[in-house]
Amino acid sequence: MLDVLNFLKKKDKPVDIKHIAISVKDVIGWAQKNDKPFEEAFLRRNTIITDLINLMVKKNIPIMTIYLLSEKNEKAQSHDVIVESLIEFFKQLKEEQIINEKQIRISVLGKWYSLPGMVVESIKQMIDKTKDYDNFFLNFCVNYDGREEIIDAFKLIHKEIKELDIENETKLTKDTIKENTYSSYFIPPEIIIETGKDHKFSGTLLWDCVNSKIFFIEKMFPELKKGDVEDIIDKN
Repeated sequence: MLDVLNFLKKKDKPVDIKHIAISVKDVIGWAQKNDKPFEEAFLRRNTIITDLINLMVKKNIPIMTIYLLSEKNEKAQSHDVIVESLIEFFKQLKEEQIINEKQIRISVLGKWYSLPGMVVESIKQMIDKTKDYDNFFLNFCVNYDGREEIIDAFKLIHKEIKELDIENETKLTKDTIKENTYSSYFIPPEIIIETGKDHKFSGTLLWDCVNSKIFFIEKMFPELKKGDVEDIIDKN
């Protein structure tokens, strides 16, 4: 798990919230509902994410996780449009002034490596450029499913047990499962924010969400305001 204490010591003031997670929902739905081009919807998404990154820095929150693309979206009819938007998003993000000025490390969780090559390359470039940054940590869940994350953790543990020829009971613990999740290096989120009108939990960081406070904002993500998230942070 990430040694949060080390980089918290560098903060100018005490940190109350160490990790917040936010879902991105209904970007395509917003465009269809408002008869807007998909490009405009994705531009709004990107602007809001930039606002959230600025809020993360303003509120001195060390870790933020943004659920950007689920496996369900990856199989949708609008998949090609979404893929193109991801390529542009990560290219733009790499050049964002705040990422470099505030030394924000980017990680991507999920099966993003199975996406088309141009997406994978743009993600790799983003990860590589920020790999030595350690003031803030920004995670994106891409081609992600919370249940698949847990299944993959069990697969890794099972493989290790077979290779070491040891008893399951001595190896399978909560800590062992955590160590094999995509998010193994990060502490669990204190707050999870779900956008959209469906009031459904997206499964963001499913293994880690046991003690998280979950808030639902009844807005499609392109309608989200920075103040909506800031109000939740301030009240917690």
